[in-house]
Amino acid sequence: MTKRLIGNIDHPDLASSVNYLGCSYSKLEDEKKALEYFQQCYELRKRLIREIDHPDSALSLNIIGKSYFKLGDIKIAIENFKKSYDMRKRLFGDIDHPDFAYSLNNLGGSFSNLGDEKKAIEHLKKSFDMRKRLIGEIDHPDLAMSLYNIGRSYFKLGDIKIAIENFKKSYDMRKRLFGDIDHPDSADSLSSLGISYSKLGDEKIAMEHYIKSFQMRKRLIGDIDHPDLALSLNNLGRSYFKLGDIKKAMEHYKKGYEMKKRLIGDIDHQDFAISLINLGSSYSKLGDEKKAIEHYKNSIEMRKRLFGDIDHPDLAAALNNLGSSYSNIGDEKKALEHFKKSYEMTKRLIGNIDHPDLASSLNNLGSSYSKLGDEKKAIEHYKKSFEMRKRLISDIDHPDLAAALNNLGRSYSKLGDEIKALEHYKNSYEMKKRLIGDIDHPDLAAAMIYLGSSYSNLGD
Repeated sequence: MTKRLIGNIDHPDLASSVNYLGCSYSKLEDEKKALEYFQQCYELRKRLIREIDHPDSALSLNIIGKSYFKLGDIKIAIENFKKSYDMRKRLFGDIDHPDFAYSLNNLGGSFSNLGDEKKAIEHLKKSFDMRKRLIGEIDHPDLAMSLYNIGRSYFKLGDIKIAIENFKKSYDMRKRLFGDIDHPDSADSLSSLGISYSKLGDEKIAMEHYIKSFQMRKRLIGDIDHPDLALSLNNLGRSYFKLGDIKKAMEHYKKGYEMKKRLIGDIDHQDFAISLINLGSSYSKLGDEKKAIEHYKNSIEMRKRLFGDIDHPDLAAALNNLGSSYSNIGDEKKALEHFKKSYEMTKRLIGNIDHPDLASSLNNLGSSYSKLGDEKKAIEHYKKSFEMRKRLISDIDHPDLAAALNNLGRSYSKLGDEIKALEHYKNSYEMKKRLIGDIDHPDLAAAMIYLGSSYSNLGD
């Protein structure tokens, strides 16, 4: 209608209409179509304001950045976020402004997605500090969101305790803001706390938070299908998986997958590719590696159709899981091949910076070399993985560091260096004790078995 009223001339109302169309396609998760309209809107605005800086142009650049972010093209997203930020700087100068804080937040999110969590935290903290100066010492949804985003970056860095601290601050602020009423942001905070406790190995507390988040979302949304409910079902599935109840895990994974199918239809989608991975992991845990491999391959093929031959973090993760399944059926050469592909792709994506995914890939390569009988190469990769994790985590205890120490112990034992093996087993056990406390736990029991075996080999 706007087009018929205005004709073929450029007009601000036409730019707004084109922008709204983009937003609608984005909500329908057709981001490619959304991006087309966002770019048309930006070009229209540029022609209208004759290439000068303008708040609407800065907003368009920011929206285009978010669209590229959703499509997984993070480098182009950052490029657009930076252009938006620089334009706003030229417009407003060096004063604090809500739009600057917003741009800094988006840049932080993008650096996080590229795996550069240190840069992410730097930008997210700047955004938080600016918002504090603008808002003052009062509670505000934007401050709660900043705390939440900072928590996510610390989580990705592996500093789970600081992540929990920020998630709690965010949740508490939201509680003060919203009172005892249910709110989507509070449900998100509960979900993130669940994921964090799960990472610390406290799966029961994780499950408590997942259930609270799911129930809150149910009360908010009702009995209709919704992406957040599908996400909650997936989180519950993962928790049941970690607690060893694989049948319940599969039940929840399938419910989440089917809900998403009803929401989106029978199309290729990133969330389906993730669901296929989760189901594959469950089949693997149940010992059905053929079904696991089938699901992993379907996930990889779907991602290829979605993203083409470009590198993508989810594709690297799927290759890694496929490697694990081949390893479980004893085809270590195929396992090593997939672990290498996953590592190389992650390297290309991240570059020469330390990252938890690279550390994990190095560990898997070490495991594969160990199973192929090449303990020297195994130790080389385990050490690289351990050292990278140390740099990422600093001097705090972490389950991944404890696991790396245990792996080094096993390789030294296989090489016949039982004194070094015992040293690493002890360090691993003591770290697990500090992490878990004085409760009974399967990881502590396993660590004690390795210690016992090492003392026995030494004749003690």
